[in-house]
Amino acid sequence: MRILLSPSETKSVGGSGAPLDLASLSLPALTDTRRSVAGALVAMCADDPDGARTALGLGDSLAAEVTHDAHLWSSPTAPALSRYTGVLYDALDQSSFTRATRSRAESRLWI
Repeated sequence: MRILLSPSETKSVGGSGAPLDLASLSLPALTDTRRSVAGALVAMCADDPDGARTALGLGDSLAAEVTHDAHLWSSPTAPALSRYTGVLYDALDQSSFTRATRSRAESRLWI
């Protein structure tokens, strides 16, 4: 069984993984669509940060997300369980997972 978790609006910064490789993600049939959507996001954030904030509905507290999104193709990555923050992800407390717990989570959770 897979459990689908929605991504969180808030994210941790940083990571030590290689830049985003869309072809390595689950559901490879979505790669072209992901590339198109991500490319449009990067272009919008790089070319018109204020317009991007409006289009994305980001308030002042999330203004830095536009800068992060503009560098999507070159930024280091982190596993989604580590990247996302907020009520749901704080309650999951992935930092407390044992190897077995992490393995189960990675096989059962889709974000």
